[in-house]
Amino acid sequence: MVSTDFIQPNAIAPALKGQDRDDVLRELSDLLVRNYPELASQDVFSLLRAREELSSTAMDGGLAIPHAKVPRLDRMYGAFGRSSDGVSFGAPDGGRSHLFFVLISPERNAGGHLMALAHISRLFKDDVRRKGLMSGQNATELFQLLQG
Repeated sequence: MVSTDFIQPNAIAPALKGQDRDDVLRELSDLLVRNYPELASQDVFSLLRAREELSSTAMDGGLAIPHAKVPRLDRMYGAFGRSSDGVSFGAPDGGRSHLFFVLISPERNAGGHLMALAHISRLFKDDVRRKGLMSGQNATELFQLLQG
């Protein structure tokens, strides 16, 4: 599995504008729906926000992986966004989150969902890749880094 199995270059936002958790979730939800019209019937923002209310998906080191499982989907969808300033997202270390990878999965594919989350987590533990994602100039460059 590679992250580009469920994300395309047009679903990458190199400069998120959101200043808080809900702003970022809204921005990434809108990005998903704009690029994957089949998600338009879903309230992606509410699904992601509800998941964050259970417990934050932020991790130490500046990464957050907002995710949700949705009924009646045929495949996984992803989006990636970067905030240069960072956003308070509830990370265990109290730090700000800068890199956001959103994953929307079919409800009936729990195993695939967990495998994708583990893959994304491993991807971002690579210091060289994480630094590249922080400094990448555009969506094309960021997509190439996510392919690895």
